[in-house]
Amino acid sequence: MKSYIIVSFLLMGIFLSSCSTPQLWKDKPSYNETIEQFLINKDEEMLVVLGKKFHYIFSIDDNLEKILLSKKRENITSYFENFKIDSNNSVEGNYTLIYSTNDKESKNDMWLKKLGFEKSKKTFGKVFTYKYSGKLIGKRYLPKESIVSNQKFNREYSLFIEEEETNFDITAKILLTPIAVAQDGVLVCGLIVLSPLVLPGIAVEMLSDSD
Repeated sequence: MKSYIIVSFLLMGIFLSSCSTPQLWKDKPSYNETIEQFLINKDEEMLVVLGKKFHYIFSIDDNLEKILLSKKRENITSYFENFKIDSNNSVEGNYTLIYSTNDKESKNDMWLKKLGFEKSKKTFGKVFTYKYSGKLIGKRYLPKESIVSNQKFNREYSLFIEEEETNFDITAKILLTPIAVAQDGVLVCGLIVLSPLVLPGIAVEMLSDSD
């Protein structure tokens, strides 16, 4: 267990060190978004990210949905990087999921490979890893002040986002979020009910506090 914890921090350091830093984009419009909650609807294959500044709605494929909803995600660390927004407030960015196990021949090996995970040839001590990467594509929305989530993270995560350079303020074109609170307190997107999504391990381009 000790080696597993050490490797988790080592993996996080490797990925974070490869990410772009705000200094590299100091001449471009950009901002840091504090991620407060993830929401999902499996029927519509929709991933919603609630931030302090904006809301983001992404379409996800069937494999990513199965991974995010599986109990096996407890062994997965999620990495998000290189998020960019264009003049139409369309947003896209990269994600990487790392599944870690102490078993050389994981009992979940077939499940992981079927979903598209690739087993790493390198090992970190006694820890073996599988990698799954992809791109998130969606839209940015302006949140409503009345939306308050009571299922936030126990710490804050800040994601660095770059905006397209234009001759006008693209935030003036942002539509109001379709996310709302129903009478029973459940968050919905139009008529679509959203369920809270817990990702045990999260790493982004910039963390709000360093350990």
